[in-house]
Amino acid sequence: MKKKIKTKKEKKGLARLTKFTTKSLSGAIKNFKKKQELKKIREIKLKKLEEKNHLVKEKKELKIWEDKLKKENNKLKLKEEDLNFKETELRSKEEKQKIENERLIEKDKELVHISKELRNKEKELKSKEEMQNRKDIDLKVREEEQEQK
Repeated sequence: MKKKIKTKKEKKGLARLTKFTTKSLSGAIKNFKKKQELKKIREIKLKKLEEKNHLVKEKKELKIWEDKLKKENNKLKLKEEDLNFKETELRSKEEKQKIENERLIEKDKELVHISKELRNKEKELKSKEEMQNRKDIDLKVREEEQEQK
């Protein structure tokens, strides 16, 4: 009977030992799985944080580029407005110049006309003067003829 007791005690001790080791192994496995899961969660959170940081950085870079483009666009608009203003001024000057040229052409035509009239009057005066000279000469010749008679 002693043997039976011993076997019973051993079984109880082995059962206890196996029960204890099973609990500690299952606990260790559970802890390991929990740690693995937590590690995966941390990695996922870290990846999300990195992605978020990357997106924020890209947004900042895009904002900087957008600001640069706006500044360049404003510069171009100012240059374009300046060019338009200068073109308008140039057209205005050209129009004034054209009007002045037309006025000068008309004045020149008028002066040419006046000059022609003056030449014609001079010719008339010259011809009248010549006629008067002829008449004077004729008169002198008659007077001399009469004096001689």
